[in-house]
Amino acid sequence: MTDSLHDDADDLLHWLNAHSVSISDGIPFSVMQQKWSATNRPLTNLRSSLEWLFGRRLLVMTPGLEQPHVRLTTQGFEQLLLAMDGARQQATVAMTAPVQASVAAPAPFNPAPLAPAAAAPVATAVMPEATEPATPPSQFIPQGASATEIGLRNQVLMIFRDLKLSVGQQLIATTLTRYWQEMGQRADLLRAAIDVMLRDGYLQPAVKRYENYWMLTADGHAYIKGPLSDPALLAVAKPLLQIEESYPDVDLRRKALGLFKRNAEMLFISLELNWRHSRDALIHALDLLVKSGELQVSTRDPLTFRLSPQGAARRR
Repeated sequence: MTDSLHDDADDLLHWLNAHSVSISDGIPFSVMQQKWSATNRPLTNLRSSLEWLFGRRLLVMTPGLEQPHVRLTTQGFEQLLLAMDGARQQATVAMTAPVQASVAAPAPFNPAPLAPAAAAPVATAVMPEATEPATPPSQFIPQGASATEIGLRNQVLMIFRDLKLSVGQQLIATTLTRYWQEMGQRADLLRAAIDVMLRDGYLQPAVKRYENYWMLTADGHAYIKGPLSDPALLAVAKPLLQIEESYPDVDLRRKALGLFKRNAEMLFISLELNWRHSRDALIHALDLLVKSGELQVSTRDPLTFRLSPQGAARRR
């Protein structure tokens, strides 16, 4: 990769970070073309830079939008952070280096300010088809409603699902915060949601190059791989007042299956009467059993659960 191509690609990443309509939408392709033209660089360089970025999955086309948009992937955010680190290191070297009056400092790169896109010649860059889902993350905490434990858990993990993150892949904390804000959620609820995730063992913190990250664990990935939580479980959850002690997922599933020793079908109120732990822990346990296919919601009014053949076999 030539220095020129490297600089061009870094500029595109910075523009996307600074001028994206939202993280999930990205930036209109026409705006990117306009900003590129304002720097007087050839459109052939734009094509080469985009091919390099798309080829390494640092950019993707945003699906579901009438006007073509480009957005950063998780790997794109990682590359952007590397570029920012490089810029900081260069600035440190420049501040500590002796001044040489005979050498003129290079003019800083200053792209034109963002303006509405005008009709411009279309660049010949090859834009791959959008392949990622266009549906935005579901709202598990409705606007103005009190947050519940199961709602917070699903709302945070839906971001990791939307970004298609797997076990061990890291998400920059600032990106998680931006996603949360774009979903219209309060900042204090994100802190509570993270505390729930850490207690459940679904997320693990990491620090790299002075930046905070959140990493999906094996249990967290198993949770988002299953079906979405049944709305009936979210409906019976009560507002979260404090984060209580919980148990590993395996133990929760085992304890909940034990409630069905005598009957393959039970009302939620009966399950709660026989449950020795918190209501939220029961909802979490039932949620895990439904996701694993061991339990089914048989009726919603009143809320009733029935063991599937798989769950009945495990009960024995």
